[in-house]
Parts: sequence; C-alpha cells; structure tokens
Amino acid sequence: MPSIIPFPRARAFAFLSWLFLPWLFLPWLVALCVSLGAACSSEGPQLSPVADQVAAVGRELVVEVNATNMSGKKINFSYTTSADIVPGRVNMRTRSAQSALFTWTPAATDIGTWTFDFHASDAEGSSSQTVTIEVRSAIGQDSRPIFRRPLGAGTSIDLASEDCIDIEIVIEDQDSAEVILTEQEPKIPGATLSQDGGLIGQWSWCPTKAQSNAQDRYLLTIGADDSQNPLTLKNYQIILRDSSVNNCPGQAPVIVHQISNQSTSTGIEISAQVQDDQGIKGAVNLYYSNMPIGDTPALGALINLPMELASGTILDGVWTAQLPNPVAGGQSGDTGNLYYAIVADDNDDRMGSCDHTTTEVFGLEVTHPGGLGGLPLCASCTDDQQCGTEDDLCISTGGAQTGVCFSSCATDDECPSDYFCGPEVDSLNGARAKQCQPMSGTCEELQCQDDVLEDNDGITQAFTIEPGVQADLRLCPVELHAADEDWFTFTVTEDADVTLQINGDQTPNLDLRLLDSTGNLIAASEDFGSSDSISRCLTPGTYSLRVYSNLFFSGQDPGNSYTLEYTSFDSLCEVSSCDDDIFEDDDNAVQARIPDFGGLGATEFTASNNTICEADQDWYLVSAFNNLNHLSVRLDFTQSVLADDLDVLLYDSTGTLLTQCTAADPSDCNSNGQSSTSNEYFTWQPPDTCSLPIDCEGCAPCDYFIVVNGFDGAFNDYDICIGYGAGDLCIAP
Repeated sequence: MPSIIPFPRARAFAFLSWLFLPWLFLPWLVALCVSLGAACSSEGPQLSPVADQVAAVGRELVVEVNATNMSGKKINFSYTTSADIVPGRVNMRTRSAQSALFTWTPAATDIGTWTFDFHASDAEGSSSQTVTIEVRSAIGQDSRPIFRRPLGAGTSIDLASEDCIDIEIVIEDQDSAEVILTEQEPKIPGATLSQDGGLIGQWSWCPTKAQSNAQDRYLLTIGADDSQNPLTLKNYQIILRDSSVNNCPGQAPVIVHQISNQSTSTGIEISAQVQDDQGIKGAVNLYYSNMPIGDTPALGALINLPMELASGTILDGVWTAQLPNPVAGGQSGDTGNLYYAIVADDNDDRMGSCDHTTTEVFGLEVTHPGGLGGLPLCASCTDDQQCGTEDDLCISTGGAQTGVCFSSCATDDECPSDYFCGPEVDSLNGARAKQCQPMSGTCEELQCQDDVLEDNDGITQAFTIEPGVQADLRLCPVELHAADEDWFTFTVTEDADVTLQINGDQTPNLDLRLLDSTGNLIAASEDFGSSDSISRCLTPGTYSLRVYSNLFFSGQDPGNSYTLEYTSFDSLCEVSSCDDDIFEDDDNAVQARIPDFGGLGATEFTASNNTICEADQDWYLVSAFNNLNHLSVRLDFTQSVLADDLDVLLYDSTGTLLTQCTAADPSDCNSNGQSSTSNEYFTWQPPDTCSLPIDCEGCAPCDYFIVVNGFDGAFNDYDICIGYGAGDLCIAP
C-alpha cells in the first residue's frame, strides 16, 4: 500500500491563493493595459513608444515607427489623423517586416497641433499609439535660433599643413539665453562637439588617414534646439585637400572668368566657364571675403559657397553663384570690396588622390546706386532694401542667415496663386508686416522623395542588408552639397566571395566604395554611369558599403533611382604577400573596369595607385567606334629587377591577342607594350568595321580589352593612361 504524504494546511492555502488570486486582480490588470494604451496579451504586434513631434512648414518630418510580434511575421502599418493634410505631402511606407517610415512635409495650412494615431496589425491582432504633432511656421520667426557662425556652406582642410579643424559655432536667439547644440546624423566618426556657453560651441575633428583615403568630402550637420521651435539645422561641407600630391598625369581644369566692378544694391552674380578634359569632380567652389586674400589664399579662412552648373556639362560648363552685396542696406554712393577665389577640382585619377586643383583669385568693387533693388517674390536677399517696394521685406526661412523677398499684402486676393497673405512676420532688418507667403512654406519646390531605408546617410546610420536585392532605392540632392549618401552594412561569418552591384539611371553618376569595420577603404568602383560593382573575397567581419555621387546639382537633378544586389558564396580567401589595390576584382573580361572618360566629349582616362600581385591581371574594357581614332595606352612603373616587370596587352572581344610578341621574335616587344624595362606603351587603330551603324551598314563598335600583366609572376605598382582620339593622347614615356 502506498504511503500517504501529508499536505500541510499552510501549503494548501498557498496553492489555492496561487490558483485564485490572479482572478481577483484581473480588473486591475485590464485597467493597467488600457492606461498604457497597448495590448498586454502576446497576441498581435506591440508598438514601440513614439515621442510627440514638432514640425516646421516646408521641412520634411521623418518618424520611424517600430513594432514587434511573437510570430515574427510581417506587420502592417497605417495611420489616422485629425489633420486635413494637403494630398501628396504625407506618406507611410513599410521599411522592414517590423518597421515603417512616416513622412510629412506640412504646408502653411497645416500650422497648428494635430493628433496622429499610428496602427500596427497582423493576423493575430493590432495595437495603436497616439502622437501629437505641432506644426509651426518656418518663416520670419525671430524666436528661432539663427546660426551666425560658421558662415557660408563649408570649408577646406589642407592636409599637407593641417592635421585638425576647429569650427566655431555662434547662435543668435531673440528669446532664449541658451540652446542645445547637437551633431546630427550622419555623424562624422572621431569628431567632438563642445558647448562653451548657452549660445556658443565648437566642433573639432582630426581626420584619420583611413578617413581621408575613404572620401574627400564630408557633410557636417549641426542642430540648434531652443525647446520652443523646430530644430534649426546648419549643413556644412568639409573638403579634405592634399596639396602634397604632385606630378599627376592629365590636364588641370581651366577657369575663364570676366571680372568687372558693379553698381547694384542686390546680390553679386558670379559666373565662370570651367573646362576640364576629364570632367569636374563635384561642384566648383567659390571662397570669398571682404578683406584682401592674397594670390595663394588660405581657403579654410574664407567663406565657402558651392557654385551651380547653369549650363553645359562637367567637361565644359558655366558655373554661377551669388555673393552677398557688401553695401546692401547702404546709401547711394557707398562702396565696398569683394575678394574671392574660384576653385575647381578634377577627377583624372578616378579612384585615387592624383587629381588636379585650379585656383584663380579675383577682386571687385561694389557701389550702391541708390533706391530699391526691386527683387521679385522668392528672390534671394540679405536686406529689405533689395526687395520690390518699401513695404516688401526680406524674410528668413528656417532660421537661415539670409532670406528671400516677399511682398506686402492686406488680403489673400493681393497674392499670387499658391501664396496667401500670412500673419505678420519679422524681416532680417527687424521690420514687421503681413506678407504674401508660399502655401508650401518654402520657395524651393519639393523634387525628390527619399527611399524607405532613410535615414542611412552615413556610416553611423548604415542599413543592415542580407544577400538579395534591395529595390526602389534613391539618392536625393542636399542643397548644393552634392547628394545625400546611402550606406549599408553586412556581416561575413566565414570566408566568402562577395559581389555588390548597383544599377541606376545613367545620370547623375553613382559610385561605390567598400570599407572594413575600422573605416579603411578596401575597394572602389567609379565607372562612368550608375552600373557599378565590387567583387571581393572577404574574411569574417563587418563591412560598410557607400553609394554616393559627386554630380548632383540642386534645382536640376530630381535624384537617381537604383537597385542594389548583394550576393555571397562560401570560398577560401588566399593570403598573399602583396596587397591588392582597391579596384579589385578586375581579373578577367567579366570583371573588367570600364574607364570613365567623363562622357563622349572626353577621350582620356588616367588612374594611379594600381597594383599587380602574383598571378594577377587588371582588365579594362574600351569600346571603339571610329576607325579614324587611335587607341593609345601608357603604363608608368619603376622596374629595378625582373620581378618588377609589367606588360600591357590588347585583346579583341573574341579573346585574340592583338599585340603579339614572343621571346623567339622580340622585335615588336618595345612597341607592343611588352619591353623588359620600366614603363610600357602601345597604340592601336581600329579597323573600318568598328563604327556606328549610322556610318556604315552592318557596322558596330568594337570592344577591346586592355590587360596589365606581371611577366613571369612579377608584381608592382603602376599608373595607367588610356587615350582614344584623333591623335595619340597618351604620349610614349
């Protein structure tokens, strides 16, 4: 007979309490769930907290909405609102299986406080969260912080003489004794921001060698928050220059600018024609001061303005900018001086630092002619006196140091369409009156809508990807600072052959750079157009991919749409005593680099800092379409021993070697790019059949492969020049 185990009375009471107590507290638990505004059960998605927001008219508000569920299945996101929103100015797009991006660019009619309910649902249930969004005007608000320093749109660092940069920040705020300064994403790694007082701060940065190798232009964004108004932002581009690079191949940019003294009370229009055989890199930059700057100015001490491409191309174009008038707001006969430098950088060495910089210095005198400037609605201004009539004001938008002209009004009927007679606003001169204001809240039209993976504009915001295709991606312009950038990150757990391929619109041009976890540049692809790829055998680690462009110009390019494909296959990465260049893999016809001639009008390509390792080849693909032109190729390298000997070969599209040279008959080796000494050179004239169909029936361009090869396993560094034109553009060494 089994024994009986005693069951103490206390233990029995505890058991019954455990069984029945939850039912006693059920009403309290339900009330708690309701008060938290979320479902307490495990069924359905749970929304992460979203803070209340303050938005500015004319500026896009971006809110990331996240939710989690037990199943891990895709969550559907939506919203409802009390606001009567202008169509096309709000969007909610799925970002991933468990997140969405809500964007809203308020119009002037949206000023006020509104409630938005964000919803997350799946097959198991749903949850909601209420967020308050207050919309405030960005026009003529003296209560908003204004950046008084730094001035202009950017600055330069000469890395040959400077290791670090310090940028002084000064804020003016009419009703706040202090603001909070923050560096906004994408943050620049290694930089520090300190605040020395309520309205004063300093941003400091010492670029590392890896950072200067990775890119030469960084966009700094500083925010000033007075806790009463939408965040005021200052975009400031930092250009890294290295004047120690000399004797680079190719031609430097040519700047043609006619200078004359001016009699005007409005902005000073500067126009320059800039020509370069390979094309300008990014925007032409203008640096100015009211004091003499000398023949070799220190660019970092001057105020920078990027110029806009008004007409032409990066090969031969007219670039413009508007300098502030030094006598604006003065009287008839007042004079002032402007001193400025126009700086153009080319990109002869597409993926290296061997490029050219041309700097031309000018000066002029400005005289005030008297009277009003007569500028129309939305024209740039720095003083009320520059605008149409005495009652028309120069109004700051978004806390900027400069403004735009508005026109006086009493009723909406006095304003053009898409404008309204808004409340009284404060001008840059301190005047206050009702003005015709754009309904959109800005004089700049909305042109480009970012993709749903934003904000992934820097290495600190990189979006994590897995093998597969990312579609519907887009780069958009950022003021005159070129474009925003898209950054991606991925992790390799075992040795793998990785390929990263983008395909986008032909223009504006997009490029790729691959970096390791410490920010060191591993590989780059800067082929002409926007179909670029990088293939590398990568060891375990975390890597970053940068998609960027130096050819965006605000007001002209609505953006560039592209797709990104990431493939990975297990492999065993070979360890070599030779460090390959960053342009690998370009070891065969499929991987061949396509020289970026900068467009059909340019006919010469140069690239430095290339390396041939053991059993390695570098391939280049050139399409020839005019038999009257010559293909010329020059290889520059130093050969001290036989193990340094490099050759350059030419193959047609069938794989036939066109520059035959043998040890048995070496007579043509010197002229065929296969000598036994330093440097190599050859020329080739395509046959008559290599032409466009418009020139002859049945004709087509001919593809040629230029191959750099190490003789008998030799390895060495080299520079290459590939020319295609009526003459031999790459001259024999």
